[in-house]
This record gives sequence, C-alpha cells and structure tokens, in this order.
Amino acid sequence: MATPVQIADALTAAGCETVLLGNDILVAPFCGRVLAVAPDGGDNAIWHNSAFDSGDTAKSLLADDGWQNHGGDRIWISPEMETHIPDANDFWGSYTVPRAIDPGNYETVDIGADSVTIASAGTSRFFRSDRDVTLQWTNTVRRLDAPDSLPDGVSFAGYETRTTLKATDYGPTQPALWRLLQVIGGGRIVIPAKGERRLLPLFGEPQYETSDDGSVICAVETESNYKLALHHLDSPGVLLYRRDDGATSDLIVRRFNIVDGAVYSDVPSSDAGKRGYIVQVYVDDGGFGGFGELEHHSPALDGGQNEVEDVTTTFVYRGSAEAIDALSGGIGH
Repeated sequence: MATPVQIADALTAAGCETVLLGNDILVAPFCGRVLAVAPDGGDNAIWHNSAFDSGDTAKSLLADDGWQNHGGDRIWISPEMETHIPDANDFWGSYTVPRAIDPGNYETVDIGADSVTIASAGTSRFFRSDRDVTLQWTNTVRRLDAPDSLPDGVSFAGYETRTTLKATDYGPTQPALWRLLQVIGGGRIVIPAKGERRLLPLFGEPQYETSDDGSVICAVETESNYKLALHHLDSPGVLLYRRDDGATSDLIVRRFNIVDGAVYSDVPSSDAGKRGYIVQVYVDDGGFGGFGELEHHSPALDGGQNEVEDVTTTFVYRGSAEAIDALSGGIGH
C-alpha cells in the first residue's frame, strides 16, 4: 500500500503531473483520474496500480503503448456498445478502450486551494452508429471537509466531482458520462435498492446476497469476473463499499444524481432494448488486478441537448470495525 503523497512523489519522479488536495486526495491530470483517497493521509483507500508506488515501475508502465489500468476514479464515455465494442458478436475479443477517452488529452485548467479542474477533448468512433463524434468534457474535483458529526475514532476524506460533457453534432449516438471507481478487493459492495429492485446480469454469473433492508451485497472476491446492474428507477443514487483489514475498516459511500425522466443510453450487449440499467457493479477475478468497480452512467445527450452534467460525491471513513459499524448501522454485513 502507499499514501497519496508517496504515489505523487513516484509519479513526479516518472515525469507526470499530479495535484494534491491536502495530503489525502491525489488527482492525476495526466490520466484524468482521482488516483488516491486516504483519511489522515494514510494508505490509499481505493485501488491504484501498484506500479505507481515507485518512479521506476511507474516509468515502465507508462512506456507501454497499450491501454494501462491506472486505477482510481475515472471517466469513460458510454454507451459501451457504441464506444468500446467494434464487433457486437465478439464482445471480449474486440473490446477496445479508445485512446481519445482514456488516457484522453487532459489539460489542467485551474488549481485552487481545495480544488482542481481538468479538461479533455477528442474524437471517438461510435461503432453501432458508424460515425465519429467529437466530445469535450471537464471535471472539477473539490476536496470536502469532514462532517461535524464524525464519531470519535473515525477519520474522513472526501471529494466532489462535477463533470460536464459537451457535444454539438452527435446524433444518433446519445453519448453519456460513465463514472467508474475502482476499489481494493477483499471487501463487500453494497447496492441499496428500492421499488421493484430490478437487477440484470450484464455478463458472467453474479454472486450476491440480499440483506434484510433489500440491499444487494457482492463480495469482491470471485473465481470468475462478472457485472451486475440495477435499474435507475430502483436506485437511491448511492453505492457503498466496506473493507475490513485487521483492526481497521474502511467505508466508502458514493452518491450520484439520478434524473427522473432522463434518457439513459447504456444497454447490455445481450439486449439493446433494455435501457435504464445504469447503476452497475463489476467484480474482477484477479486477471486485471483483483478489484471491484462502483459504476454509474449519466443521462445522455439527446435531441437538441448539447451539455449534460454529473455530480458525484465520494466519502471515505476509516476506523475500527466497531466505530464503522456504529457509523453505518452495520450496513455491509
């Protein structure tokens, strides 16, 4: 494990731009990510590529011409079947991360005392619609103060992202923001649910339990990777992650905006007619790093709309298991 400051030092040695917000939030403009979040500046609470723990290994990874899984909290563009899948009949064999989106072409627009704004633009192929679309997106990351009601023995780090996607000539592709937070394996993702609790396996064989309050719980430990989705009408706009490590526990609370009546364009590869399943969880089998992902998609650009915004907050609490239990009401068990 490594702290945000240690990761920043390693990346600086590798020639990469980084921005520290305090000593607990690390933003990496070179790849457009929030790369580390750590209460009291301790070990990173979210998953990052361990190559970034030293300057030499960071240089080696970044010299690779292929797609690099840097980790952290990233921005992709959806629908996935439009932007990432050249051949709909060969999902994994043709899967491609467009370089215009990741790592993108980020520039630092502004740095404040507690915030940083980065922006990128690029042209990406939308395969189902058979056309290229030019997109611009801006992300402002703002460090948040700890809540006044924080219990004794619990430390906190948190941030807000305000992300705007713009395009003027995109029809009929309906592009949207796709937000993904990678979390360290070994814990439990909690998917709060309401209403009909409509769940949809996107690939693999999802493994989950259901708690007394109707939440869906996925252990981030599996022999076969999978992805599970919840319909946006059945989501309160929150995903959680609980991880216990010896005497210390981390609780991540991820909140995002659900917009009633909005057009949500991401669809599963198995059925292009199943819209709205845009609250998603991915659990890796270790092949890519053994992490989990908390994912959601924004409303899509549609009709004459030229701009869409996603506002997401990420809170990380760290303390003893008992203290985190008291804070969360035992959620995640």
